[in-house]
Amino acid sequence: MAQCVGYGIAALGPLFFGMLHQASQSWTLPLSVLLAMSALQMVLAPLAGRAKHIE
Repeated sequence: MAQCVGYGIAALGPLFFGMLHQASQSWTLPLSVLLAMSALQMVLAPLAGRAKHIE
């Protein structure tokens, strides 16, 4: 289920990126959004991948 949702969200990425580029008529906004999302992922990834046991 989670993989299906992840692929669905990932499929919308290029469409969203293209819409941002078309709306702003420049690459600045789409690349800034991409940079912000990458920074957020760098913060959250270690939290998601930590070794933790659930009882």
